[in-house]
Amino acid sequence: MRSKFRQANDKNARLQQQVLETETAKESLLAENQLLRSKVSSMDAVEKEQKSSKFEVQKLQEALREKERIIQQLLRPGDNDVGVSGENRRLLREIEDWRARVAKLESNNEALKAKLNEQTVKLETERTAFLHKVKSDEEARRVLATENLELKEELEASGARNPEFWEELEDLKENYKEALRLNIQYEHQLESLTTR
Repeated sequence: MRSKFRQANDKNARLQQQVLETETAKESLLAENQLLRSKVSSMDAVEKEQKSSKFEVQKLQEALREKERIIQQLLRPGDNDVGVSGENRRLLREIEDWRARVAKLESNNEALKAKLNEQTVKLETERTAFLHKVKSDEEARRVLATENLELKEELEASGARNPEFWEELEDLKENYKEALRLNIQYEHQLESLTTR
């Protein structure tokens, strides 16, 4: 009967340890969840930056079209051909500058798209791993709950309601305390003998 009780006690202790480990894993998963949420918010910032760049590219393209229209008007022969060539050179340089800016912004926009896609793939991978871990932790929790219920049923079936069982358990506790007290007393006596 004592061995059954010890086995049940040991099994219950293991279950409690497993419950603690599951709780620790749960806290770890919550921390990972917070990290994923912060990464998602950083992706939102990248998306906003990308939209801003796209808008700026559109503005620059419109300004470039306007400059080209002006150049075309200036290049048409007319009454005011005097001093036009200097203005034309200046406008051509300005157009080249605008084209360079547009190309740079388009390049930046592509880089931002690539970065966003990379982060999206990474987050989806982390999300999948997180969901798998949560699922396995839930399964472990169900197994522990089932084992705990079985142990309680086993304890009740082994005579836990029997008053003799509880009296014997109290006797064992008292005997254990007495053995501990005697052990400490013996250690003191042994220590005093070895110091002499």
